[in-house]
Amino acid sequence: MKKSSVVLSADDSANEEGFVIRGSVLTCYKGNADTVTVPEGIKTIEESAFKECRNLSSISLPEGLKSIGRDAFKNCHSLASISLPEGLKSIEKSAFEECKS
Repeated sequence: MKKSSVVLSADDSANEEGFVIRGSVLTCYKGNADTVTVPEGIKTIEESAFKECRNLSSISLPEGLKSIGRDAFKNCHSLASISLPEGLKSIEKSAFEECKS
């Protein structure tokens, strides 16, 4: 079984909302809110970005989002509401694995 993890560098500090963003890529969420709105301008949610965010119950994604990476929301047990934008082109394998709600 392949394990994946996000490796952060010293430059990967989160903004006030808890997002680590590189250009138009959301690489990691370090917050603990139950309701999250991903900022406009994000085109990609990277692999494991929200993995293990057990408090996350609702997330709003921006219209320009094109892809959601592997395991992006894995083990987000409380996730009950997500709005997928019309222009979304790809959702990688296991993106919502173990989301029980």
